[in-house]
Amino acid sequence: MEFLSHQINEVLHKEDHEEHKDETSPTYFPIVDTKETYYYEDKPELVPGTIVHYFQGIIDSNEKRHRFVLLQVVGGLSYIFRLGEISPSQTYGLNFKTDEYEYAAVNLSEKDQVALGKTIAAFIESVSLQKDIDMQEINISPANAGYTAEEIENCIEEILASPGNKLSKEEITSRYKGFQIFDVYHKLFNKDFNDKHYNDRNKAPARARYFKNMFRKYLPGWQIDGDYGSFVDFSLIKKKVLREGGLGEEETDQMMVRLNETYRNIQGPMVVEREVEKIKEMLAREHKYHLNDEQENILRKNVERMLGAIYSSKK
Repeated sequence: MEFLSHQINEVLHKEDHEEHKDETSPTYFPIVDTKETYYYEDKPELVPGTIVHYFQGIIDSNEKRHRFVLLQVVGGLSYIFRLGEISPSQTYGLNFKTDEYEYAAVNLSEKDQVALGKTIAAFIESVSLQKDIDMQEINISPANAGYTAEEIENCIEEILASPGNKLSKEEITSRYKGFQIFDVYHKLFNKDFNDKHYNDRNKAPARARYFKNMFRKYLPGWQIDGDYGSFVDFSLIKKKVLREGGLGEEETDQMMVRLNETYRNIQGPMVVEREVEKIKEMLAREHKYHLNDEQENILRKNVERMLGAIYSSKK
């Protein structure tokens, strides 16, 4: 089994290296308070990697509501994340999109999906730590846009090839966003770019499932309430049990650390099985080597032992 041990070490070392690389992702973002109130479509200038705080003025009621916005590059795309106070209460709304493709589905790598999840978590936690912000619930309505970033790029290429088009690619992408690109195509060719236009393919249910799993993984201090609104809408509720039990902030933080550690321990068997499958696939693909049941059990025990050594060294 020396050959297997070498392969296990190779795979786990690679994963451990990647995990350490990802640890450079920010846990919290700095916040700049503009102290300004904006009306209608006016917005403050965004600073990459920094949360900008401002107030949205409501003319009819003379109210001012908190707004937090973060511009952050993930996977080469400029993501814009927004948290907004829904009413003078403890409830906020979360939404985000890419500056390049609006709400289009983008094909992020596994590593970039991890970065996206950690960025959203850091954004939410950074805002929730503000002294004057009592954010207890976050409502989320996943976008139903059915188009993809690739479809937008293909549509732009066909627009550029049209004799009737007078715009450059830079002009198109600066003037029009997301589904508006398809509208430009329709005006030129008098037909939809796809047989099913952007409103005919509802991706909200799939997005809701995807983001619920993401939030469960990266926001252990929040719980998911899936019964909010329609069947695809859901909300994040801040876990209050420990604080309601009379514990102070320090004791609560210590308890949350312990709960997070317990959660990771529960996930341990899943991680082991994942690594076993990866090693089996690698052996079959690169060495044409297939394990029998006995060898697979030995492999599983070795993975458990080696993962245990890695986790212990990180404590």
